[in-house]
Amino acid sequence: MATVRTQRSAPPYALIVFIGLFLVVTVVAILLYLKLGKAEQTASADQQNLALIASTEDQNLPIVADLKANASASNTVVRQLVSQINQLEVEISGNSGTRVSQLIGPSGPVNRVLTKAGMTGKSLVLALSQVDSALVNAQNEIKQYRLHLANYQRRFASTRSSFKDDIHAINDKLTSAQNRIDALTAKLNAANTQVSTEAGTLQQQITGEQTKYISELRGQVIQIQQLKQELQARIAVVQDLRNQIAAYRAPNTGANAILSQADGKVIRVSPMTQHVYINLGTSEHITVGLSFAVYNPNLGVNTGQNGGGVGSISVIRAGKFASVCRITHLQPNEQIFAGDLIANPVFHKDQNRKFHFVIYGDFDVNGNGVPTAAGRREIVRLVESWGGVVQKHLSTQTDFLVLGSRPANSELNFSGVETAQTAALKAARATQQQRYGHLEQKAQNLSVPILNANRFLAMIGYYAHPLVRQ
Repeated sequence: MATVRTQRSAPPYALIVFIGLFLVVTVVAILLYLKLGKAEQTASADQQNLALIASTEDQNLPIVADLKANASASNTVVRQLVSQINQLEVEISGNSGTRVSQLIGPSGPVNRVLTKAGMTGKSLVLALSQVDSALVNAQNEIKQYRLHLANYQRRFASTRSSFKDDIHAINDKLTSAQNRIDALTAKLNAANTQVSTEAGTLQQQITGEQTKYISELRGQVIQIQQLKQELQARIAVVQDLRNQIAAYRAPNTGANAILSQADGKVIRVSPMTQHVYINLGTSEHITVGLSFAVYNPNLGVNTGQNGGGVGSISVIRAGKFASVCRITHLQPNEQIFAGDLIANPVFHKDQNRKFHFVIYGDFDVNGNGVPTAAGRREIVRLVESWGGVVQKHLSTQTDFLVLGSRPANSELNFSGVETAQTAALKAARATQQQRYGHLEQKAQNLSVPILNANRFLAMIGYYAHPLVRQ
């Protein structure tokens, strides 16, 4: 019992301590509550002020995060910004104490600067962030430009050094060229002096020669005028002779009309190849080897020596409408021209109209002066190959009688006694002479043109062998 009493009578120190601690804690809590409430009010005001400057997106930017990290009770984010803004305002306007709302308001200096920069409607923090980013990019570009500039400077220095070397080489070449030019100029001056001297001498010679030649030329002019007058007189004589010859042309009608007709004409003459082109071809039954006599159109066909014109041509290549010929014969001082007439009494363009011939006598086809029957057979072959018809007997259908050499006298000198063979030969020769004369008489009665060997061969232009005797 005594023990219990002792405990009841002891003072309540634990309770006192607890009450004291509770009171201390309560006071501290009240103080902390008051201070925390003031901090919340300060933070709320700070948050409101921050919202005036930065939007919600801006508050997530690294620059704002750095401001928040450095913020404290005595140095809040707003105070940091306000401090920086005050410094800017002092630098811009020279005034301090400007309110944040005045700086960032619609008519504030910050908004005016953003408007001029093309950043209307953007916050100051975002604009500063973009400017900072652009500044970083610009600095990087400047570094690149500096690197390029250094590279270009090195290249320029190398090129400049090479250019200096080239300039020196060019100057050396120019100096050498100038020296050569000076030497050539000196030679040219010397040559000009020599040429001037020789030109003076030559001019004197030319003047003397000109005087001499002018005198001679005047004499030649007088002589040429005399020759022209003489030529005109001769031309008049030639024209008169042509007119007289034209009066003796073969008639266009009657038995001799065939001999006055041209078969074609020369269309071109090649002086280089001596080829003559005629207006007859295979369509007119022209064949290779056919020959023509060539006539002056002013004189007509069947004129010239033996009626053979100025010359003869032979076909070497036949086309459909034209042919190429070679010149086989030309009379002295004659020439073939385009427009000359061509004719062959055997040839006829119309195959339905063939000329009929009677060929009699012996012909000299070898040019040895001995007429033979073989020569007559050659003439027959030519006439038939060119489209003519050879008759055995003379009739009204006969166009030409071609006579070779007259048969020799039947009185032959034989040594010894006449035999049966010689008697038969004399009888045959007498018969040939009789027929020769009979054909001449009958042709005259029928008005059939009679052509001897020379005239016939000249008119057909056959000069492949020396058949025509001049």
